Amino acid sequence: MGWDTIIIGSGFGGSVTALRLAEANMRVLVLERGPWWGPRLEGDVDAERRAYPRGAGWRSGIRNIVWAKGQKTRRVELDARGLLEFHLHPKLFGWTASGVGGGSLIYTDILMRPPKDFWKALPAEMSEEELAPYFDKFVEMMRPAPLPESKRREDARPRQMLEASEKTGEEPFFPPLSIQFDDVPEGNAAGVHQPPCIHCGECFVGCPTGAKTTLDRTYLPAAIKAGADIWEMCEVEAIASHDHGYSVHYRDRRTGQRQVEQAPRVVMAAGTFNTLALLNDAHHRHRSVEVPPALGRQFSPNGDMMAAGWRSGPQDGPPGPNYPALLTTGTENGGPLIVWGEVGSPAAFFGDGPLREWLRSTYLYFAIGQDRMHASVRTGPDGIQVQASRLHRAPYYGRSERLMHRLMEGYELDRQVENLPGGRGSAHLTSVHPMGGASIGRGPDEGVVDHRGEVFGNPGLYVADGSLYPTEPGVPPSLTIAAMAERQAELMVSRTREELPAERVAIAMPQTRPSAIDRPRAEITVRPTDLRLLTPGALERTWQSAPPAEVPQVQGRLPGSVVHLRGVDPLPLAPRKLLDRLVGALSLWRGKHIVGARGHNHFGLGGAQVRFGQFEVRAGRAWQEANRQDAKQVLVLDYDQPENPAWLRRLRGELCRLEPDLFLGRVGWRGDGGVHFLMYFGLAAPTKRRRASARPKRASEIRPLTR
Repeated sequence: MGWDTIIIGSGFGGSVTALRLAEANMRVLVLERGPWWGPRLEGDVDAERRAYPRGAGWRSGIRNIVWAKGQKTRRVELDARGLLEFHLHPKLFGWTASGVGGGSLIYTDILMRPPKDFWKALPAEMSEEELAPYFDKFVEMMRPAPLPESKRREDARPRQMLEASEKTGEEPFFPPLSIQFDDVPEGNAAGVHQPPCIHCGECFVGCPTGAKTTLDRTYLPAAIKAGADIWEMCEVEAIASHDHGYSVHYRDRRTGQRQVEQAPRVVMAAGTFNTLALLNDAHHRHRSVEVPPALGRQFSPNGDMMAAGWRSGPQDGPPGPNYPALLTTGTENGGPLIVWGEVGSPAAFFGDGPLREWLRSTYLYFAIGQDRMHASVRTGPDGIQVQASRLHRAPYYGRSERLMHRLMEGYELDRQVENLPGGRGSAHLTSVHPMGGASIGRGPDEGVVDHRGEVFGNPGLYVADGSLYPTEPGVPPSLTIAAMAERQAELMVSRTREELPAERVAIAMPQTRPSAIDRPRAEITVRPTDLRLLTPGALERTWQSAPPAEVPQVQGRLPGSVVHLRGVDPLPLAPRKLLDRLVGALSLWRGKHIVGARGHNHFGLGGAQVRFGQFEVRAGRAWQEANRQDAKQVLVLDYDQPENPAWLRRLRGELCRLEPDLFLGRVGWRGDGGVHFLMYFGLAAPTKRRRASARPKRASEIRPLTR
């Protein structure tokens, strides 16, 4: 299938772009690595949804941990269907969401416009006045409203905030929240009926009732109705450019299979951390996309700072939604804007028990502001690493810390800790709003993308998330990301209509192309174990399409691995893969050694090595097709040698060549009833000719496998 646009991620940038392009009759595919979350509502899309993590199963709510330490970035996966992802950098701790709807699943519902000085960092084509209609467009879809007057003294959270602010002399305000406070029979803007808010205070860890207005209840259902496809549990691993557009390599987390989709336009909307990681890998690891040198510059944690306090005894009364009331300072005297308030603790995430009771007595505080940090993200073949800390903007964070301390004093807490997780004065920071790194600029030396969000030097490659901010807005960024995406999508549609005939907006794509990651300039090593990811059918098709190996190509020591046992084909996919991998891992066979036209097998356990099974190497026809004139040509490994035992002389191997450094073989047994196919095996290129510095190559990137 050909697509006009592939969108990576379904957060504020991805969902807005999906709807607007689908409305313009474009064929749109959204690839989202997480599942659908929350209860099914009336008028909702027909999708299997997962309940938000609560109680004893809270560990399954954590998807993975990305740990950037030293020179390498490592990823530890806990549950591919988890809701939260943690990022550990030297001086920065961040977390993001995973699921259809992206960050809207756990955002604080606040839709605020950035201050006027935010626009000074943007190119001349973008101004507050020019983007005003796009802000209005998103607000019209989400329909935010402040907390109702009747709840401001009834709910515990806003009431305590009002009382604390009176003691500090600050005047709070009630921001617009994307929450359904009233019962609207006709549903929201997408026709989905959301129940009214029950003021449970669980917005922060996913609304359990559906009252929170998230993107999977608004933009994405509307995009599906307009013709867009949303594939959940599909994690993008690589992108590559070619003459006709881009290839997107992803893994279907439900089946484990790796696939490739292609389109002339790709929109990166995976969230700041993940978009930067994909662009970095494309440039430094795969060498499949040339990214401007400004990648990684102008990063900011958006002035985020967290604090916590404890008071004896739990809260009394309904807690109310997260962040119902806020305090602000700055801008009046030219100083940076700081927004802060009490956000509530994630007690519901842990269900009933002592931990939840303790968290019910815990108060979390959050500050957001214009830190004007402009830090950097280190890029390279070993991954990204954020080089940001409090020391970059110590005066700002000191002021933010003091403001939160004043507010917490109004709560009369028994104990309080500023600047989590490091503590007061620590250089460590926490951020849930990472910004920049692929920022908008006037040219490739200043930024990564232009004012339309298109990556310099890469027509059709766009960025539509928080990573394109050239400076921090100092307020929750969701509204600004969405407004920019509304503008970008309109410019994409306008350009497409100018370039194509009016009767056909969608762009026809060639159906098959080799992967651009296979370009000769990308030095890549393929491991035999990579072939275990393929189904038996894919192995057979690959075998039939591959050319025969030749004797000069297989001289020397060839490491090998069992790939697939023929006898397990009738088993279901999951146990078959498990058995294949167990046999491959437990097998004592280590590969082959060939000199001239003779060879033998290597077996070993630990450091012990044993030679067994002599064979002759020669060109020939596939054993099962030997009587046909058009039989497939292979390199034969003939075990019918006098020095072998009688049972071994009935075996025969056959080799084909997939890549300069990878061979696919199969083994047959000649019995009384004819020839029986036993297994597939993989062999690597002779050790002396392999490049130790080349990166491992995924099975989906091997040329015969993409046909």
